[in-house]
Amino acid sequence: MGWNARIVAGVAVLALAAGCQGGQKSGEDPRSTPPVKTPLPVQGLERIKAVSDRSSGASQEMVARCPAGKKVLGGGGQVIGGGREVRMSGLRPQPDGSGYWVRADEDGDGYAKAWSLEAYAMCAREPAGLEYLTAKSQDSVHPNEELPLGMLIGDRRRGAIVTCPAGKNLTGGGVEVLEASGNAVVSFTGGTNGETEGEDEPAELTARAFLKGGGTANPQIVGHAVCVDPLEKYHRMSNRDLSFEVEKKESKVSCVEGMRMLGLSVYVVQTGEPVAGENIFDALTLIGAVPNEKLEKAVLAAVPHAEFKEHNDSTWLIGGSVYCAKTVP
Repeated sequence: MGWNARIVAGVAVLALAAGCQGGQKSGEDPRSTPPVKTPLPVQGLERIKAVSDRSSGASQEMVARCPAGKKVLGGGGQVIGGGREVRMSGLRPQPDGSGYWVRADEDGDGYAKAWSLEAYAMCAREPAGLEYLTAKSQDSVHPNEELPLGMLIGDRRRGAIVTCPAGKNLTGGGVEVLEASGNAVVSFTGGTNGETEGEDEPAELTARAFLKGGGTANPQIVGHAVCVDPLEKYHRMSNRDLSFEVEKKESKVSCVEGMRMLGLSVYVVQTGEPVAGENIFDALTLIGAVPNEKLEKAVLAAVPHAEFKEHNDSTWLIGGSVYCAKTVP
């Protein structure tokens, strides 16, 4: 045997010995460790818009439907008209991924004029690992629980938390009130405590509803989350309106330049003592969570109810997040 052959043979023996000593343990299934998944871009992302007929009905629902061959990753909606007396009360993906559903309700006093509702769906070719997950609220009503930002949402609220499987990205979601929709202010927030998802932290979506007036209604709240395998250049961007604007507050949040939005979330929170002891959530009307046509940014908007315009800027704010990634045609 030549010198080079003896070296090769020696290396082979050492490698075999190392594999026997430091490799797979007895009884260990080599398939138990999942393979590392390469982040991929989102294909064929587009925004679909649907508008309801103008009506003076007590509530309206609308679905923005994805085209054939595509699935919904997130969405939003907006009330057109409504005179501060029509609030958005539900936003969620369709369970089969075919589109994005929104609902709005007039308040307890009703609204005599006509108004309409817009629904937006962010649709793309189905990404790997796509899942539509839900969770329902508990049976009790919890007082004065804190949001991730540490701000109180009011004296009566319901909530549900949906968690994506470990290693998956949250692209969007929503909240649905199964009862008393017109008597609730809804919010849904998603992500970890940071501005971007932590590599080892599962992505969560928290859906909440504040019960307007602190009445006896005990509705069921359903949180919805859209989860997918890792996406290329995935990130979450967040913002909130801290302005002194009283008539209307808007939070504008954008993706990193060159990336596009897959979905969004929106929340309204109380930040101080209400005027004259009133509960601030009796005064708020969520009117929009709107992605722009190019899916680069979103505008989140709320206004004080017509009877409570005296509420000042220190009592509430609106904010939210957009979930973004690299896209290809």
